[in-house]
Amino acid sequence: MSKCSNGLCSVKRGVSGFQSQARLAVDGHKVLATGFNVSVVDGNLAMLLSFNQPNGPALFETALTAHFKGPLRSLSADVRVKGARVSLLGDIGELGPRGGSIEARLTLKHSLDGKNTPVFQVEAWGRLTESQLKCSMAVNPALGSSLALIIQGHRLLHSKELMVKVVQNIPQLMFYLPGQLNTRTQVNHSSSRVASVVELSSGRRRLSARCELVVLQGGYMQAMELNHTFPQLKPLPRAVAVRTLFEAKNWSHQIQHGTVWGNREIRLTGVYSVPPSLEIGNHVLKGKLRI
Repeated sequence: MSKCSNGLCSVKRGVSGFQSQARLAVDGHKVLATGFNVSVVDGNLAMLLSFNQPNGPALFETALTAHFKGPLRSLSADVRVKGARVSLLGDIGELGPRGGSIEARLTLKHSLDGKNTPVFQVEAWGRLTESQLKCSMAVNPALGSSLALIIQGHRLLHSKELMVKVVQNIPQLMFYLPGQLNTRTQVNHSSSRVASVVELSSGRRRLSARCELVVLQGGYMQAMELNHTFPQLKPLPRAVAVRTLFEAKNWSHQIQHGTVWGNREIRLTGVYSVPPSLEIGNHVLKGKLRI
């Protein structure tokens, strides 16, 4: 059992921050030293926190700096714990004379002492404007197992489109995600028409889906089409199409429907007439089904 334990703590405050230190000694031997410093000057923040052994390796050290004034704002953090280091560097800012776009960058690294390359690394970048989106992310770009993600999109008055591309060779993800995957989604719309397209590709495998809805005078038309070459979708035929047309004119209502399911085709036609009076004619319902 120790005979004597001593502790010392000091705090110094200033106009722009403060500094604090604490030390612990047992039987005259220094066993722990801590420090916590914070300063804020003209939109810049700096913070340092540490736990050290005076005669041994550092137990814990972290440094944080931030700039939060002006069009460009940045943040950096560095954490060291027993031979390991995690660093984070990011910034975000407005571009253009009126700040019409925003751009951001982020870098995250996890490294070990004595290693030339980090064991884990993430790099990300993105730009957003009123009509466009562009961003990318890379995981472990300097290592053999990596992942890359690219996203692009645009937004116009009557059209929206989003494209995503993923390339990876991480063994833990190969069971859930193919080595390369591309997707594209587009939507076009007007006052009387909405159309969308979804495309997916992975290697030689393809999938495309198209949908359309048109409002007609006294009716509507809707269509859907699906084509694919993915074996995982084996319960579905490689080609599926559905189209429906409905029209109402005077006292006549007509519907036409067609479905294509692989090599099979079904067509249905129906007409329903409702004259305003029996003197003109009777109510008539006609239907035709062809398989």
